[in-house]
Amino acid sequence: GKKKKKRRDMVPATPHPTSSASFVVRFCEMDTPLRSLDCNPKFLRAAQKASLTKAWDVVQMSAPELRKRIRLSEPETNQFLHSVHQQLFATTLPARTALDLLAPDHTRRLSLGCPRLDAQVGGGILTRTLTELAGESSSGKTQLCLQLSLSVQLPVAQGGLGGKCVVLSTEDAFPTARLQQILGHFTEHGSLTAEATDHIYIQHVDSVEDLWEIVSRKLPVYLKYHNVKLVIIDSIAALFRIEYGGRNLTTRSCALTAFARQLKALADEHNAAVVCVNQVSDYFGTTDDAAKQRSGSVGSARQVIPALGLVWTNCITTRFLLGRHGPDLRTLDVTLAPHLPLSRCFFTVTSRGVFGVDADSRTRRPAAAASAAAAAPAAPAAVAVAVEAEAAAAFAAAAADKDALTALSARVAVALAVASADAAVAAAAAASEVAFATVALCSTRSKLSSVSSNISRSLLL
Repeated sequence: GKKKKKRRDMVPATPHPTSSASFVVRFCEMDTPLRSLDCNPKFLRAAQKASLTKAWDVVQMSAPELRKRIRLSEPETNQFLHSVHQQLFATTLPARTALDLLAPDHTRRLSLGCPRLDAQVGGGILTRTLTELAGESSSGKTQLCLQLSLSVQLPVAQGGLGGKCVVLSTEDAFPTARLQQILGHFTEHGSLTAEATDHIYIQHVDSVEDLWEIVSRKLPVYLKYHNVKLVIIDSIAALFRIEYGGRNLTTRSCALTAFARQLKALADEHNAAVVCVNQVSDYFGTTDDAAKQRSGSVGSARQVIPALGLVWTNCITTRFLLGRHGPDLRTLDVTLAPHLPLSRCFFTVTSRGVFGVDADSRTRRPAAAASAAAAAPAAPAAVAVAVEAEAAAAFAAAAADKDALTALSARVAVALAVASADAAVAAAAAASEVAFATVALCSTRSKLSSVSSNISRSLLL
């Protein structure tokens, strides 16, 4: 007779490392054997009879499905499922009293490397928390991270944490040459030596799975045995945007939550600071002033919001939104912080590092155009040029000093009155100047340019 073919059970093909199923198993450690969990032996025996040996076999099923497989009562099935979930996803943050939280050394602050910036953010980056630096390209995110990697090595008395830094780079190659430039500023003042770069550990990460491997296995070792006090991920959005895009949002949300929980637990255990760099997306909807402040669109015609959505926003503790206003001027907005009010400060990026800019330095400018226009009568076209120059200067001074803006507007009004012999034209120009000053105080570049153009057009007519 014919030989019976031996039955072969189907073995699922190994999923691609970046597939959602593989990654869920990876980041939640759901391949843990059920027998290693502290569960009721009766439940474990029932699961073994049903060929359920891994934690993933249990958590991927709903309660009715699990009850049908292990043939237990509904209360017992719910208790078994709750026990597995509790041991897999239980937080590792220890419980503390309110008195513990008031201890002077419970939460420290890491200096940004500039007194003006530190004053704006309440003394620096908080330890035991998750801080996000979000912003468009060339807004200064990586520059600030490089400065932080050096500041963390300073003694506590100088605003540092007296520790080392781990940088997880997910985008371009690490800018070593730029780091050496900024280090030159620290060595000039005797704060650090040339060997400071040996205390910065750099790891390039190519995938979300590799990032989780480092965060869950390697990073705890560095924090415990190498005195690491600052962890920088530059950037968290790059990997998740590439691997997920607009697909598998549920899996992406679970992964982001798991990352945040692990980073917070490590930061809390070792009293370290964690800084995650995030990208931004353009926002085309209509928002009120409060929403604009939260998204960082105040003071710019372009509205942007941080990437990764609301799930990631709920994971972080503090958010600083960086913006670019021209080739030199940049802004830092405090848009999310339980210990700080919503605020804005200005800074510049130089060869020596990142430095805050005060009101006086931002209002310094060549005043030749305004002085010439106010000193003598001029042709309408010349006055138009002067108005344009004053418009740019007034925009720069608007957010800093109302008195300076008023003086600039008065100069333009004088130039307009001198250039025009017609009282009606002068009155119309003065009315336009009032509108110009009002818009400039709102720091809206597009509207300011429009008003300034209207003034110039009226003069030419």
